[in-house]
Amino acid sequence: MAFDPVLLKRNDGAMVKCAGDWEARRAELLDVLSREEYGYMPKAAPVECETLSKNNDHYGGHGLAEEMALTIHAPLGDYRLPLTLIKPDLPGRLPLFLFLSFEKELYQKYFPLQEVLSRGYAVALIHYKSVSSDDGDMQNGLAAVMPRSQDGTGWGKLTLWAWAASRVLDAMLLRPDVDANNIAVIGHSRLGKTALWCGANDERIRFVCVNDSGASGAAYARGKDPRGENVRIITHHFPFWFCENYQAYVDRENDMPFDQHYAVAACCPRFVAVSSASEDYWAGPESEKKSCEKASEAWEICGLKGFDAGADARVSYNLRDGIHFLSLEDWRFYMDFIDERRGVSW
Repeated sequence: MAFDPVLLKRNDGAMVKCAGDWEARRAELLDVLSREEYGYMPKAAPVECETLSKNNDHYGGHGLAEEMALTIHAPLGDYRLPLTLIKPDLPGRLPLFLFLSFEKELYQKYFPLQEVLSRGYAVALIHYKSVSSDDGDMQNGLAAVMPRSQDGTGWGKLTLWAWAASRVLDAMLLRPDVDANNIAVIGHSRLGKTALWCGANDERIRFVCVNDSGASGAAYARGKDPRGENVRIITHHFPFWFCENYQAYVDRENDMPFDQHYAVAACCPRFVAVSSASEDYWAGPESEKKSCEKASEAWEICGLKGFDAGADARVSYNLRDGIHFLSLEDWRFYMDFIDERRGVSW
């Protein structure tokens, strides 16, 4: 018999009935996603951050970039992660994007630098391959100094990249120019999956911005468009993104004791924005929207507006024309979403 995951049903069979019950259920969601899909998130480790150089030539002299080195004192040794922080030349504490990036450069196709800075945002750019390679080598970069369980629940690369983003946030929150109350994480495609998982786990992140994340990200797996990616395909090509237990659900999505709305709901009571592209059948726009709709129950049981188009909604979905891409339109959607909610209690 296929399993139908009920978001508000506790492992003991009891239903979540009020906001006071939610945190215990949220812990169960994170546990099943860790055990069966992504692998368990390692415990936090101490960090030290050093500024190596500064350059204020960006955005017509209105943007200051700092090249930094983040030393992570991991369990098996230290790892030095390169990091770029760019911010507008403005006083006070600034909202911050943790940007999980495919490229090291500030000037790149996925990052409209001038637009983001002109909106008053600082950005910590984290090049994902500087954390660890995007392959099955579990002994390079940060992976070399991080213990990994061999019982099927050990972290996959998505979890390692997400964990590294949280260590960057450890350092950023010590800065007098970062607004700790308005931290966002953003990523596209595989890094959209990473951003969602990072935001689900790290409660210091107020805004979780998930772009074209598709299968094993924000896309609901059950009943997904057959033109889209599924568990069989993604675990065949990218098994190292996940824990080994995830392989058990090849061609068995209907038997999973979870679905991807669990990851969206684990961000409750914080804020989630998901953007899809109309021609991105591989990711599955309708399935990404479906997860937003089904996750909405979490916010509603807490007395909050969940999925909706209004400015008071804590879950918002955007469908733009076009293909698989992190576009200027997507960035504007996320910044508008954040700007409308920065003063809202959370």
